[in-house]
Amino acid sequence: MILLLLLVFVQGSDKLIQNINARQITTLNGVWNYIVDPYENGFYDYRYTPFDAYGDPSTSAGYFTNQMPVNPWDRVEYDFDLSERIKVPGDWNSQKEKLFYYEGTIWYKKSFDYSKTDSDNRVFVHFGAINYKADVYLNGHKLGTHKGGFTPFNFEVTDLLQDIDNFLIVKVDNTRKQDEVVDRIGFRSLSTRGADILLNGKSIFLRGISIHEEDPLRGGRAYSIDDARMLLGWANETPVSDARMKFLTNLRAFTLSQDDTRFISAALEVHGEGEGGLTRKISDPFAGLVDVLSFNQYVGWYDGLPDKCDQIHWAIDQNKPVIVSEFGGAALQGLRGHRLERWTEDYQGYLYEENLDMFERMPQFRGSTPWILTDFHSPRRVLPGIQDGWNRKGLISATGDKKMAFYIMQKYYRDKETTWDK
Repeated sequence: MILLLLLVFVQGSDKLIQNINARQITTLNGVWNYIVDPYENGFYDYRYTPFDAYGDPSTSAGYFTNQMPVNPWDRVEYDFDLSERIKVPGDWNSQKEKLFYYEGTIWYKKSFDYSKTDSDNRVFVHFGAINYKADVYLNGHKLGTHKGGFTPFNFEVTDLLQDIDNFLIVKVDNTRKQDEVVDRIGFRSLSTRGADILLNGKSIFLRGISIHEEDPLRGGRAYSIDDARMLLGWANETPVSDARMKFLTNLRAFTLSQDDTRFISAALEVHGEGEGGLTRKISDPFAGLVDVLSFNQYVGWYDGLPDKCDQIHWAIDQNKPVIVSEFGGAALQGLRGHRLERWTEDYQGYLYEENLDMFERMPQFRGSTPWILTDFHSPRRVLPGIQDGWNRKGLISATGDKKMAFYIMQKYYRDKETTWDK
C-alpha cells in the first residue's frame, strides 16, 4: 500500500503517521514500471560509490534520476517507461515467472500529478511495508532508507512535489541478511511465574500457529487487510556454540534496552539422553536468559514414526513455561490411506494426535505453534506428484481445503480454551 497523505499538522516528519484510513489520501497503488538490477548498476559507480552520495547526482547514471536522452548522442542505458510493468502492492516472485526465485535489487517507478488544495497543507508518502530494504526517491531527491519487511514507514514530500510529472522511484532489495534485527514489536501486559505465563495475572495457554507471509489462494505475498483477516481467521534456530551464545546474549541486551517489558524467548537446543536418546532435556546455555523456553520437535516426521512419541520422557529442569515453537509433518490434501502411510492425511493426523499427547506429559507445557497453517512454495520440496515445489506441512492446502490434522488441532485448542478459562 502506497499513499500520499495530506496533513494539517503532525508532531514531526520522522514520526510514523497513524490512523491512515481516516486521513485524506491519494493512492499510488496500481501498475508500476520496474527494472531488475542484479548488479546494482543503477546505484553504484565503478568504484562502488553510491550515485546518491554524489554532490550533484542529477547527471549521474543513478536510476533514481529517471534521465531521458535529450540529444541523439546521449547515453542513457535504462528507460523506466519502456520497461515491464508490475502490480503494487504485490511481490515480484509470484507475478513474474522469471523472478520466481530472484533475490536482489529491483527498481520501481510511478509517475503522477498532484496539486495541494491549500498551500499550508503538508504531504507525506506512506508505505505499508517493503521487503526488505528500500531506498526511496522523489523527483530525483532521496527521501530516505528503511529496513524491515513488515513495518510501515513514511517520508514528508511537501517541498518536493510538483503539480505535474512527479516520479517516485523505490529501490527494493529483498536479499536475506544474517544476524540483523530491525522490526520492533513489544508485548507489555505479560509476565511469568514459574512455569506459568500470566496475562493480567491469570495463567494462560498460548494457542498459536505458524504462518508464512503468503496468500495461499492467490499466491504471492500477503499484503492486504483481507489477506490478514483470512490467514488469522483460519487460524533463528542455530546449534549451540560460543559465537551463538555471544550473539543471542547481545541480542537480548539490545532488545531489553529498547523495551524492558518484552518477553525473551528463543528456539533452544533439545537433546536426548539415556537409552535411545528418549529422555529429552534442554541443556542450551541460553535457557537461563530467556523468560519462556521454546524448541522445535519433529518426532514422527524427521525423528522416527509417530508411535515413538509414547516413548519420549521429558526431563526439563528449568522452572519456566515451555512453548513448542514447531512440530508437524506433511500431507497432500485429499490423499488418504493407512495411518503409517507417509504423505497421507491419515499419517499427518496420527502424528498430530501422538505429538499432542506427548506434549501433555510435559508439566511446563504452556503453548504451541504447529508448523504450519498452509502449504507454501518451497524450492527444496521436489517430490513429483506429492510436493511439486510445495512444502505440504500445512493444516490447510494451497487451495484452502482443510486437512484432517486441521480439525484435530482445532478440537485440541477448543478444549484448551475451555479448560484454561475455568
